Amino acid sequence: MFETEAGLLIVVALPGVEPSDTEISIERDILRIAGFRRLPPVMRRGAIYRLEIPHGRFERSIRLPAGGFDVERSALANGCLFLSLAKLR
Repeated sequence: MFETEAGLLIVVALPGVEPSDTEISIERDILRIAGFRRLPPVMRRGAIYRLEIPHGRFERSIRLPAGGFDVERSALANGCLFLSLAKLR
């Protein structure tokens, strides 16, 4: 999380997560990022012996600095979610 005069820039690692499988919300001073990471179809048919990136539903909560923020932009690229939060004035 990086703070600028205009707001916050947040980068969250979400490898294997599709944009349509993410939910972003702010309630009071908590940013909530939730979603679902699906297993590739070929992996659903066999036994899993080792899995470094968990699959299924996930949720992350991040406490924001005081002052109030609103999601200005979000983009999911190269396995990372990039969020721009504008400061409320």
